[in-house]
Parts: sequence; C-alpha cells; structure tokens
Amino acid sequence: ASRAPPTKEAGKPFISRFECRADALTLESAHPYRKGTKEKRRIKIDGAKSIKIEFDARTDLHKFDHVGFLDEKEQSLPGMTSFSGGGGSHFKGFEIQGDTFVLDFYSMSEKGNPMTKYWGYRVKAWPSYAGALAAEVAKEKESAAEHARALDVFTDAVDVLASSSAFTT
Repeated sequence: ASRAPPTKEAGKPFISRFECRADALTLESAHPYRKGTKEKRRIKIDGAKSIKIEFDARTDLHKFDHVGFLDEKEQSLPGMTSFSGGGGSHFKGFEIQGDTFVLDFYSMSEKGNPMTKYWGYRVKAWPSYAGALAAEVAKEKESAAEHARALDVFTDAVDVLASSSAFTT
C-alpha cells in the first residue's frame, strides 16, 4: 500500500497523513520486554474527537509492571487506572475523549536476567472523527480500498502472464 507523503504543519507533530487517518496506530513494547523499561509516548491524532484503545490478546505484564494512559497534561484520565499483571482478557479496551493521550509503560527493575518472561503490550489506537472530517476520512478509506483492489487485479494479471507459455523456456 502506498502512503501519502508525510506532512508537517507548524506546531504539529510529524505524523504521516496515512498513519493518522486511514488506519489505527499500533503501539507496543519489545516482546518480551526488558526489566527496568520506562517509556512515555505522547500520541496526537489531529482532528480525532475520540480514540478507541484495544489491547492485543497476547498482552501480558508482570504483576508489578504497568501500562497506563494519561491526558495531554500527563494527568490521569477520568475513571482510568493503569493496567498491570495478568494477560489476555484482563486488559479491556476503552475510549479516550479528544485527540491526544500519553502512554506510560513502567517495568520494575529486578536483578538477574535483564529480560522478563512476559510478552509485554500491544495496543491499537483507532481514531474517531466527526462532521466534515469524518466524511473525508471515509472517502480516503474508500480510495485506499480501490487502490488495493486495482493492485490485486494487476498482480493477478502478472501471475497469469508469468505462468503462460510465452514466458516459459
């Protein structure tokens, strides 16, 4: 799939148009992750009215490690706590209002092997848009789907030509 060229507007983060409009953003730790990891990632998806967070089913953290979600001022989101320990269905999806959040991942330091036995986390952040921007996003997704279908037709035609007797020795 082709990506639109990256854009940078004054005061806005450098995120390609494709990444923030046509698909979900994937954020993840190393698998497995290192002990003592401390990460804060500020995510801004321009124009989103909300962002839906979904955890990968393989997400698994040590009971003292956590992944949390904060607002743009790095304050706790209303009704939100961090996620720690356990795995799978323990990590429930939720929705963040607005276009910005901070992902905070913390792993306690332990002696011994620097790697944990835990898989870590992977989340998808799905933006939701309103009004004219929602219509633009829908049009962009349809255009991307049309290009993908055209590429499939072209690839099938090349496969047929390559397998025909004209190209065999």
